[in-house]
Amino acid sequence: MTIRRLSEDVFQRIAAGEVIERPVSVCKELLENALDAGASRISVTLLQGGKTSLIVEDDGCGIPFDELPLALERHATSKIFSLEDLDRIGTLGFRGEALASIATVSLLEIRSRATGEDRGGMIRSEGGSVVLHQPLPCPEGTRIQVEELFFNLPARRKFLRAPGAETRRVGQLIQEMGLIHPEVRLTLRSEGRVLFDTEPGRDTERALRDHWGCGAARSLSVSSGGVEAELWWSGPKEGRTPLVLFANGRRIQDSSVRGALLAGAGTCGGDWLVVLRLPPEDLDVNVHPAKTEVRFRRPGEVFDLVRRGVAKLVEGGTFGDHWVLPGVPDLSSPPSSGEPYRERTFPSSPAPNPPSWDRAFPQRVAEARTFGAPRLGSLFPPLERGEGAPSSRAPSLEPEAVYLGQAQRGYLLFDGPSGLWVLDPHAAQERILYERLRSSWGRGTVQSLAVPVDLPGSLAPTVESCRPDLEGLGFRFQAPSQETPEGWKVTGIPHLLALYPLAPLDWLRLALAEEGVADPATLVKRMADRACKASLKLGERLQEEEARTLLRDLRACETPYACPHGRPTLFTLSWEEIASRLGRSSS
Repeated sequence: MTIRRLSEDVFQRIAAGEVIERPVSVCKELLENALDAGASRISVTLLQGGKTSLIVEDDGCGIPFDELPLALERHATSKIFSLEDLDRIGTLGFRGEALASIATVSLLEIRSRATGEDRGGMIRSEGGSVVLHQPLPCPEGTRIQVEELFFNLPARRKFLRAPGAETRRVGQLIQEMGLIHPEVRLTLRSEGRVLFDTEPGRDTERALRDHWGCGAARSLSVSSGGVEAELWWSGPKEGRTPLVLFANGRRIQDSSVRGALLAGAGTCGGDWLVVLRLPPEDLDVNVHPAKTEVRFRRPGEVFDLVRRGVAKLVEGGTFGDHWVLPGVPDLSSPPSSGEPYRERTFPSSPAPNPPSWDRAFPQRVAEARTFGAPRLGSLFPPLERGEGAPSSRAPSLEPEAVYLGQAQRGYLLFDGPSGLWVLDPHAAQERILYERLRSSWGRGTVQSLAVPVDLPGSLAPTVESCRPDLEGLGFRFQAPSQETPEGWKVTGIPHLLALYPLAPLDWLRLALAEEGVADPATLVKRMADRACKASLKLGERLQEEEARTLLRDLRACETPYACPHGRPTLFTLSWEEIASRLGRSSS
């Protein structure tokens, strides 16, 4: 094969693809440029999720008219000038390739006026080629419009997600940037509607309350050896442990810091914001084309600082505390226990049993809230596993069985007509709860919440774009208005909480997926997982009446012989097999 030098056009498109992956990549680069320019107001406007048009406007220092063509040239920048500057980068951008990369794969227009100048200017390019550069009256600041992203790379364009999904990605980015820059007013518009608009002059705590939807965020600041970590925690929550991580103002991903967070938090879930501040020379940001990965000069010190700070906050560090930790050795890698850190999930508090258990299990019944739901029953497909015919060792549940007792391991034993029945109480209740949960989607009406629930800013763009589908499931919302300008609220919820008193926002998240409302198959799987978490634990001791009720409710299920994940709920040892094993006649 002959080696050939790539043409400049091909090379530039390949290089642009390393920096620009989708509309959120464009938005990230332009937001960082606006913040570097000292903007106090930044507005983002989308059409079709940014695929058709993405506009970023700011009131920063602007670009002089004569420098507009230079701004579109690769490796032209105002932020570094020498090789030594790479070791002390104090801005979010520095390579001088973002605008050039965006221009290469789009139709780009920049309007800008530098601070103190009498005139502004406009420059327009198509696929990286300048087609117009002229003076233009405009306010101080910069307006950049990116149209038809990847118009000249159809293979890349077809891999973009649906407009709603791309809008949600951009919304998440803007909200996360607002956490570290609460003093900047950030506005997101899509299809002519305002999805997100922060209050000017917010502090970090207010920004986090809006983003997480929590009453109060807990904070702790720790420092050691010139490295400072500002930690914010929503308080314990069920599920995974989402982390928003910034280093010197830059939104990054780092597996070592996540490992430190999980090591320090233990079994406490919840949302986390970690803001690292360290000398620029101790942070190498020139690692990844999109600058989302960095390299710490002393990774072991950062790991230990975050781990100990998180542990201190979880143990009860006071709001706003600052702890100076003693120095730690400069380790080349994070400490390890011999196995990699894994994403942890955290069990919920025990959920109340469904209504049919109330009479038999009075001591287990917790106070439950009841709500209503719309029709949806026929949408659910059968599960791939666990919905088939009973196995050859599964007994017929038609005849009555006499309860014998509970084995040491927790299994329930029944004297059935054809043999000894062995029942797994966890799998059985999982099946019972799952079928009741699934059927509840198809019955009842929407019931208003007595107290509307504030919708976190992180969910507002999703609700705005998916509102009809969500209301089809039984959710009800109140949009911001002159009477209620404080933001979106959840005013109604489906009947599911009649079975499990989950928070309304938990059910809302359960119904959502990246592309919008989760499809029926995904909802079925999530229901199965929810039923599993809420079921009895194997080994939990049951009274005789509880065991009888469990068998009776299992008998009423459509598919009683397996849990939703496919595990058997019970099997039988025939009297013939028992007699044979004991060396006796089966007669």
